[in-house]
Amino acid sequence: MEKNIQNDYMISPAFMAFFNTLLDAPIDTKRCMDTAGRAVEYLTADIPIGKIEVKIDAPANRMVPNGERRKKTLYSRGETAKKADLHFDFETEVGGKTSFDIYAPKGYEYTKQEKENLNFVSKQLFVFIGRARSGMMFSRAMREDGLTGIPNLTTFYAHGNRLISVGKLSRYDALYFNVRNFKYINRMVDYQGGDSVMIQYAHQVCDFLIEDEMIARLGGDNYVALIRRDRTKAFLQYLRDIMVEVDTSAGKKQINLSAVCGIYEIEEGVTKMNEVMTAISTAIQAAKQVYQKEFVYYTPELSERILYEKKVAQEFVENMADGKFITYLQPKVDLKDGSICGAEALARWKYQGKVIDPEWFIPMLEKDGAVCMLDFEILRQVCILIANWIKRGKEPVRISVNLSSWNLHSKTLVNDIMGILNEYHVDPKYIEIELTETMDYREYSIMAEIFKELKENGLTTSVDNFGLGFSSMNMIKDLDVDVLKLDKQIIAEMDGDDGFKNQVMIENVIDMAKKLNMKVLAEGVENTRQRDFLIQAKCDVAQGFLYATPMRIDEFERRIYR
Repeated sequence: MEKNIQNDYMISPAFMAFFNTLLDAPIDTKRCMDTAGRAVEYLTADIPIGKIEVKIDAPANRMVPNGERRKKTLYSRGETAKKADLHFDFETEVGGKTSFDIYAPKGYEYTKQEKENLNFVSKQLFVFIGRARSGMMFSRAMREDGLTGIPNLTTFYAHGNRLISVGKLSRYDALYFNVRNFKYINRMVDYQGGDSVMIQYAHQVCDFLIEDEMIARLGGDNYVALIRRDRTKAFLQYLRDIMVEVDTSAGKKQINLSAVCGIYEIEEGVTKMNEVMTAISTAIQAAKQVYQKEFVYYTPELSERILYEKKVAQEFVENMADGKFITYLQPKVDLKDGSICGAEALARWKYQGKVIDPEWFIPMLEKDGAVCMLDFEILRQVCILIANWIKRGKEPVRISVNLSSWNLHSKTLVNDIMGILNEYHVDPKYIEIELTETMDYREYSIMAEIFKELKENGLTTSVDNFGLGFSSMNMIKDLDVDVLKLDKQIIAEMDGDDGFKNQVMIENVIDMAKKLNMKVLAEGVENTRQRDFLIQAKCDVAQGFLYATPMRIDEFERRIYR
């Protein structure tokens, strides 16, 4: 009998109106609940209902970082008891729950059949409210970055298209930026800690925005932005000084994050956001790989250069096999007597009838480790040259060969170097191996072991691009190296506003190095003031345009074998 009564209810006009109303419920939690209240009102023609309350308790997740706790009265009419007559619980996400409390009108008691039907009603309400919540989260996932909650690329495009539609896009600059050296933070903390840093960074960057500006995260440490042109310079300055808090094994630490940025001054007539993305992508690629600057503005010439570099990269292996890479030598001068005491081997590329400097191709080869092939080709050419000098009865000078930090990942590096020297019967005393100072602590440890092995095999070792920072000072103490090469930027800054301070620091570095039995070479010496100071500071060797630019081997030979 009860089953028949339930079936009668299910096909009643009241229940049909209830279901039809719920089916029209929008994919929006608040509006869905409002619609559910109207749907319940239709049911009251069949079942007396005083009030229905819903309570949502959802755990935190990436889409809702603080979780969701919501309580709402879906329907209320007339007087009811203070305590709910019926209570129904439904599980949602892991650990989550949606509850319904149903109150009968005051003085009314539900029958068993009415209780079962109201349980069924609660299930339907749960399904439709859950659908709305899922739809909203899906909509957020389509519009927002899952980790940080700020807009994603889809929303960025939509915002840009809206500005295009009202003719305002050309008032903005578009920017593509990413965080400098974020990989080092990931090595300091676990991935969860890295996510925390990225969330802090994203929200601090967005604090700069005013109405109609936007920043979106593309993923990783990559972001895009639309900033009013009159505020772009201020934004670039703002990006230099974002402070985040990192939990390390030694406790909380404040870290400054800066960015590399590509910028496009959006022109009149741009009608597609794809054009904007292409421009800023080209600009940041140029900033990172070509010019190695903090920021670069897009120009049409940049696109031509990027295309050129891609073409050159594709032809690298073929040109290597064809002997198109050659060695130039830049003399090193003994500051005591001005004589040439050695040289640095530098790669040049004979490409389409021109001799190309390394800044045009080394950054490309550094991207995927192809530079290691070039490093060993130059070492081979140097060994051939030294063997040729000995055969001609000439006493060779020591030549230094640069090795990219990519080579540190090779477990056979020292054996490979010695293999080439042995192949051409070159005494290790004629070869100096240069490795560039690194901020990567893991590579730093590997470098120390490699220097040790190189010296055990009779090779001279040097640290290239040596700076004056804290890590550099530690390097003097920890690395068993023969030569410190002071970075040319340090030498150039001797002529700047803080020149005196810089000179004092250089003097102290030279003094420390000598006490540790190391020699010091100054790169980038361009004028006599710099030379005279270095002589007074007892620097050992100098290299730079004051003495000579990199030159062909035959020209170098004329200088030392007159």
